[in-house]
Amino acid sequence: MHFHIDTNRILLTDEIIHFLIENDIYLQVSLDGPREIHDRYRVYKNGRGTFNRITGNLKRIREISQEYFGLYVSFALTIAPPYELEKINDYFQSEPYSRKLVNPKPLGQNDTSFFEKYNIEARSLPLLALEKIKSHYIYSRIENKIPSTFTSSFFEQDMITIYQRHFQPLGDCVRANGICLPGARRVFVSADGKYYPCERVLGSDFMIGDVDNGVGPDRVKRLIENYIQLSTPDCFNCRAEKAVQALFFDGKKGW
Repeated sequence: MHFHIDTNRILLTDEIIHFLIENDIYLQVSLDGPREIHDRYRVYKNGRGTFNRITGNLKRIREISQEYFGLYVSFALTIAPPYELEKINDYFQSEPYSRKLVNPKPLGQNDTSFFEKYNIEARSLPLLALEKIKSHYIYSRIENKIPSTFTSSFFEQDMITIYQRHFQPLGDCVRANGICLPGARRVFVSADGKYYPCERVLGSDFMIGDVDNGVGPDRVKRLIENYIQLSTPDCFNCRAEKAVQALFFDGKKGW
C-alpha cells in the first residue's frame, strides 16, 4: 500500500518533512511553472503570490533528503490562460526539476466560475501553443534525445498506456467502458475525512464513504449504476461485452 498526498506545500515544517520521509509518502506538489505564471492565480487571500513559499519549502526538502526529493516528489500543473506552454516547458527543464515527473492538466471547463471571474473567453488550449511544444518533443525524438518530462506527459502517456496494457482473459463480467471498481484500486481521502474513488472525481455525488465508516458498498453500487445509465450505448455493443452479456444480465454474476 502506498500513500500519496496532493499539496500546495504552504504549510510545511521540518517535523512534517521528516514524517513524510520516514513513512515513504509520495508528494504531488501544485506548481504551475515560473513565478510570473504560478503567481498569476495561486495566491494567498491577500493576493500575494505563493511561489516563493512553495519553492522555498521544496528547497528545504532537498536539503534534508535529496534522495527523497528525487524518488517521491512530483508536480501537478494546472494550465490556465494565457497558456504559456513554452515558458512552462523551459522552467521544468531547469534544475532541480529537469527530470521530475510532471502532471499537466488544462483547466477544466465544467463546475467552475474561473472564466467568468477573470473575464476570460479562451477556454481551451490554443492549437498553436500545443503545436509548438509538440515540435520540441518530435525534434528530441528525431535527434535521439530524451524529451522534457513536460512534453512527454502531453504526447507519450496515452501511447504507453495502450502499448503496455495488460492482457488477460475477460472473466465473468465486463465493467462498463472498462471503468475501475471505486474504492478497490485507490481511495482519495479529503481533508475532512471523506472517501472518493480518486482525486479527479470529488463532490457529494461521488463520495463513497469516510474514515469513520469505511467504504460503503451501497454508495459504490449506486455510483456504478448511475455511470452505466449515462454511458454511451456503444459500451454495451462491443465484442467483449457481448461475450459475457448472458452472465451479466441473467443475474448469475455481475457487479
